[in-house]
Amino acid sequence: MVIVSALLLWQVAQFFFASVHVSEKVEHTLEERGQANVVVVLPFTPERFHSDFFTECCSIARVEGTRFYLQGVSQSDVRHIGEQFWVKRVALWDEIGDE
Repeated sequence: MVIVSALLLWQVAQFFFASVHVSEKVEHTLEERGQANVVVVLPFTPERFHSDFFTECCSIARVEGTRFYLQGVSQSDVRHIGEQFWVKRVALWDEIGDE
């Protein structure tokens, strides 16, 4: 029972993370086009794990500091990225200024 409760809580947390991390403009673009060029901002310096994670689902255009610029990301992949607790923000390329 405890394991089932923990799994349910984790699913709720992932849904919450995705809804908080992914910008509304990304959601709108995905609804219109089915894919988007997004930038994923991390709250720390990325490690190889993070590059490998993004490479599995996306095409990395470039990395600048704590930002991964990804091309042609599908709606399901954006949702999956947004579910990660270690992601600070998922936005369109042109939404990101100097944060």
